[in-house]
Amino acid sequence: MPVLHSKPRWHLLPRFFFHPPFMILIILLIIILILINIPLFPMLVLTDGQTDQVLERFSLQNNNKFSILYIHSIHRTPVQEFYHVDKQLNIVLDKVIFESYGVGIPSEIENGEKFKIENGKFILDSIHRVFPYFDQRVGQVIANHKLLIQNKELPLSKLTVPGHWIRFEATKSNLVQWIKGRDRNES
Repeated sequence: MPVLHSKPRWHLLPRFFFHPPFMILIILLIIILILINIPLFPMLVLTDGQTDQVLERFSLQNNNKFSILYIHSIHRTPVQEFYHVDKQLNIVLDKVIFESYGVGIPSEIENGEKFKIENGKFILDSIHRVFPYFDQRVGQVIANHKLLIQNKELPLSKLTVPGHWIRFEATKSNLVQWIKGRDRNES
């Protein structure tokens, strides 16, 4: 009958596994693997509302502002909404600029908001409406929604089919996601 060994069989491993430089290398690799998977970097993430698939990521390291430009479906005039992402990763509506006043356009200002007319455009400023995320339906006929971020203009219809909706959400991403988002959006 064979004898069962209760001790681990470390002697079966090659000796270099137990040398200090190799052990330090293994520990460093484990630390690096852990660090690249910890979400640290703020990103604006756009996901498809029907499939929950990530469509696009934008680094918010250097600039946390973006806007959405579209043509109002009733007035058929441009509307631009300006946002920023705060330290708690909320999306904050700061300002809306529009050319026609009426249905679907803010008709009252709330405390702290400012309303003015400049160069024939209506400007509702200092809005400060806070959202954990928001969903934007991509216009099917007239709207032609565009995301303006980091000196780029991205038609939302390039990300999903018109009629679908896109969720805008600020999250923290890990190093790999951040690099992928930066590389794709800085080229």
